[in-house]
Amino acid sequence: MQTGLKLYKTEDWYQFLVEECKSIVTETTFSANELVIKGKWLLGERVIDDEKKLNVNFKDKKYYSDRGEGVIDNLAEDIGISPRELRRCIQFCIKYPELVMHDHLSLEPFNKEGKTISWFKIANLYLPETTVKETNLDENIKCENHCPKCGYEW
Repeated sequence: MQTGLKLYKTEDWYQFLVEECKSIVTETTFSANELVIKGKWLLGERVIDDEKKLNVNFKDKKYYSDRGEGVIDNLAEDIGISPRELRRCIQFCIKYPELVMHDHLSLEPFNKEGKTISWFKIANLYLPETTVKETNLDENIKCENHCPKCGYEW
């Protein structure tokens, strides 16, 4: 006969409790990941919109310092993320221009990931490789040469 504290693990009520708790963890993790993904897309959109509004190209040499730092490098530092991460956000918005419409996030392009979708997966599986130098960004984007939503060219 089995004795001790683990005896309850075979009880139906405990199995139901485990399943309900797993569901809560999965749903809240998914919700948190959705917010991160949306935030990364909005960050990329904001940079692209400003570049378009100002009618400039942040990749132009005139936007670089003597040390090779550009607008993206400085902006990333000022907002507390890496330049590579900021470039990924820009690439994300360019590659998936319709992902956020009317403040609603659509994860349809990533349906095969299900509830396990995360920014890490998007950045590493769905985006082209990001280089450290902004000047090499053009060579790494494997989608069209402009954003169909805003007209941003790369």
